[in-house]
Amino acid sequence: MAGRKQFDPERALQAAVRVFWENGYLGTSIHDLESAMGVGRASIYSTYGDKEDLFLRALTSYVEQYGPPVREAFRIHADDSTLALRATFDAALARMSDTDLPAGCLIAQSASELLILGARPQEAVSQLLHGQLAIITAALETDRRSGRLAESADPNSLAAFLAGTIHSLSLLHRNGVGLDVLHRVAAHALSTLPTTTVASGT
Repeated sequence: MAGRKQFDPERALQAAVRVFWENGYLGTSIHDLESAMGVGRASIYSTYGDKEDLFLRALTSYVEQYGPPVREAFRIHADDSTLALRATFDAALARMSDTDLPAGCLIAQSASELLILGARPQEAVSQLLHGQLAIITAALETDRRSGRLAESADPNSLAAFLAGTIHSLSLLHRNGVGLDVLHRVAAHALSTLPTTTVASGT
């Protein structure tokens, strides 16, 4: 039928997500995308726009697929940031343990390229990073007000440390560090939270 696409746009988009995840934005060429998506350059441009447009679509799709467990963790454990953060680390490590998926995390991979991305990808990745930081900071501030976190704790610096650790796990995973080590790193990061006797239930 004239005008009807001869491919599944969503399936092709998922192939693009995987290519960007594996190679990074700068390491991905239009030829790589054509090969993985099974469509020609003209179809890519007419359906998704240029490479930057496609990357932004892929980034959105990635967040829609892998973001819900994190948001749900902070919703369910709204009054206990330690449990929310543990669930967040667990979700990240579970994703890394899935051998059907590329190593690491598309957001962490993109963050490592942030300063050499174009303006729109920079803004999109920065918004995701700041959004994650804001969620963690808010949870830690809630715990400090409730007495679960020590009054002397600095939610802003703690949130930056924990968010940085989550992204570092992804980069370590991409570089072949074993999951056993990554689990120990996550456990150590969580152990540094200055919780009080209220948090331990004593």
